[in-house]
Amino acid sequence: MKNRTVFIASLLSLITNGQLFGISSGFVFGLFSSILVTNQEVYARNQGALDFAKGFKKYLKKDYVGALSDFDNAIKKEPNYARYYALRALTKYELKDYKSALSDADKSIYLMPNNAKFYIARGLIKQRLLDREGACIDWRYALSNFRSDAKELVKKYCQSDRTVNKTKVKEVNPEDSGSYYGSGNSIKELLVKAVDATQAENYYEAIYLYNKILEINPNIYSALEMRSLSKMELKDFKGALLDIKKAIEMHPFHENVTNGNAYILKGFIYSGSGDVKNACSNFEKALNLGDSKYAPRFLKNNCD
Repeated sequence: MKNRTVFIASLLSLITNGQLFGISSGFVFGLFSSILVTNQEVYARNQGALDFAKGFKKYLKKDYVGALSDFDNAIKKEPNYARYYALRALTKYELKDYKSALSDADKSIYLMPNNAKFYIARGLIKQRLLDREGACIDWRYALSNFRSDAKELVKKYCQSDRTVNKTKVKEVNPEDSGSYYGSGNSIKELLVKAVDATQAENYYEAIYLYNKILEINPNIYSALEMRSLSKMELKDFKGALLDIKKAIEMHPFHENVTNGNAYILKGFIYSGSGDVKNACSNFEKALNLGDSKYAPRFLKNNCD
């Protein structure tokens, strides 16, 4: 029980805790690198990978012009690969070509709308274009999707006036399905409220809010995962299992799936329902995906 409680607190703290960054070259490089290394997808590709690898080496040497040329070639070969656009956007950011960078950032989000890192990148670019409101919308979205590195950006740039235009400026985000930021009913705003309710252990309210989010867009990973967690805490293990299975099936490359967190949650659900065999199987999978905190302890104490 203690192990599960610690895991839940850890999962929720991804929204409110983490390293504090300013908008510096170090922050941009860290973001660039985090987009690069996810699942080492880039290096597994056959067409644009070589050009990209050359571009990345040039980026490390701050040869942004040379890196940009290589990224251009990678995109010509694989024009629908979202990460290439996101990384080219950050390269253009370093070259102060902000308008073109924004176009690439928009393209990356169009191709992969659930990647919160892309919203951080686009927010950085919007800030340089003096669109503070747009930047804060993107950073708040990233924060609500478990990107704790957006916390300091929101704290530093988005607190004084909440950056919400009372005339209800429409968000540029395909996930919102026509909702307006500032109405209280956009996905971003509902997700922030839902996570707050989950943190306060108001699970019925949280589920109500996650339901509203999923009515707008049934493909939001964070809403499915957190609704699953809330149902587990209410001992609705069947409903919790359905949600986390759906989240994994729909988003097999989501960060919380590839780092094992989704399988840890799934394991705790099985454990709570008394199905130790399936619980052990999922913790074993989390261990194989690199978890070294929760899986080893559960396996040692509960599995043969």
